[in-house]
Amino acid sequence: MASRINPVPLGALILCVIMTLAFTVLVFVKSGEVRRFREGDPEKPSFKSIPALQKEVNDKKLRMDNAEKGIQVRRNELYALDLKGNAHRLYYDNSDLLGGVATPNNDHADIRGENRKLKDSTWVLTRDLIAQSVKHMDSLKAEYEGPDRQTFPSLDEAIKKRQDEMREVLKKISEQKAAFDTDKDRLTAQLDALNAEKDKTDKKQREEKGRRLTRINQLEERIRELLELDIHWMIDRDKDGKVIGKAGLEPDGSILQADGQYKKTIIDRGARDHVFPGLLFEVFTYDRGAYLTKGKIEVVEVQDQISICRMIVQVDQRANPISHGDYIGNPVFDARKPKVFFVDGEFTRYNKEDLETFIRRTGGIIVPALGPGVDYLVAGTRAEGSLAKSRQYQILAVKEEDLLEYVQTTFAPKPDKKVAAAAPAKAAADVAPADPVK
Repeated sequence: MASRINPVPLGALILCVIMTLAFTVLVFVKSGEVRRFREGDPEKPSFKSIPALQKEVNDKKLRMDNAEKGIQVRRNELYALDLKGNAHRLYYDNSDLLGGVATPNNDHADIRGENRKLKDSTWVLTRDLIAQSVKHMDSLKAEYEGPDRQTFPSLDEAIKKRQDEMREVLKKISEQKAAFDTDKDRLTAQLDALNAEKDKTDKKQREEKGRRLTRINQLEERIRELLELDIHWMIDRDKDGKVIGKAGLEPDGSILQADGQYKKTIIDRGARDHVFPGLLFEVFTYDRGAYLTKGKIEVVEVQDQISICRMIVQVDQRANPISHGDYIGNPVFDARKPKVFFVDGEFTRYNKEDLETFIRRTGGIIVPALGPGVDYLVAGTRAEGSLAKSRQYQILAVKEEDLLEYVQTTFAPKPDKKVAAAAPAKAAADVAPADPVK
């Protein structure tokens, strides 16, 4: 049995073929119209293509622009003519005259078809107004000077009375002004006299004040002379530099034993007196009340009550050797109470900080300001202010070279770590009492 053909696909295929043919015909027709619009229709010469229409539009726009430019030029010309007409007081609306101002030779004009009289100018109107005002003033003057004006005697009497009153007032004013001027001159004379008297009194007072100030200055100068105190130096020298006295040197102990052969001495001061190795002492004695220097010693070993020293200087070993009973002293050192120092000025051999270090190592105390309670002023150059205060507070002054005679001028080395670790053990060994010297 033969299979039957399905009509639905066949119908769809036929419909697609028909639509394709119709679309092809439509495209062909429309493409012909587009070509006709672009290139024109040779069968219809009146039918214009799109480029021809665009060219025609551009031409018309160009003509319109030229026309507008011509119109603008015409408007400018009309505006210039309007300005010229305004200068002659003529006003136009396009070609029609609207109004104007009369001139001596032209007082009529055709305005919108009618011959009308033009208005007068402002100058003419002003001139007429002035003429009317002058005429009115002349009439008032004639009226005032006329016989009818004399028919008001009461008014003239009132005016005369008012004028008399005014004259009386002016007379009183003149009298009061004269009296005021007289009083002013009198008071001015009195003021001048008082000022002269005041100047005289002020001058007298200034002279008296000057005399009193002079007397006060003289008395103050006398008081300063009476109270003037000299600067006291720890070591006094004469003009030649020879030592004539040591005000700050007092006995700190004495020599117990002296060995000139081995340059050794034993003193009666030890650890309990705060003596330490390296401390310097000056050895001296008194010869019939006069101070006599014998030499200088340095502590090398310290025990509890005594210390062993070495002789570093002997002034006269044969005539005045260091011997038993001689005194020892150091102005920087004091076994009972530390000495207080203030250092000021500029120095030659060491700076201020070095000198302060030497003093502290010798047992002294450094303070930051000079005042009561200070024992010594170490003065260098440019220390005039501190020297004046030392005179006021009666503080002994010390020169750099004198101070260096009693302090160690060597600098302590910086301890390394091993030495610092062993320091406590060494300090304990130093504290242990030593055997007394035989």
